[in-house]
Amino acid sequence: MAPIRIFTRGSMRWREEMVLDAGGRAALCASLARQAWRRVGASSVRVVRPRMGADFNDQIRESA
Repeated sequence: MAPIRIFTRGSMRWREEMVLDAGGRAALCASLARQAWRRVGASSVRVVRPRMGADFNDQIRESA
């Protein structure tokens, strides 16, 4: 994934720009997924992901 620019609320609630790389984007998506599952009633949520540069299909092929 290519880095993207996002806007956040920084100190004193001012709008700040930051760049998210692939790892940051994955962490953000994992956090949002965890929050969504918790909101619908899941008591314990553990987010997993394959190593950087791979996807779940690669992970399955390597473990077989």
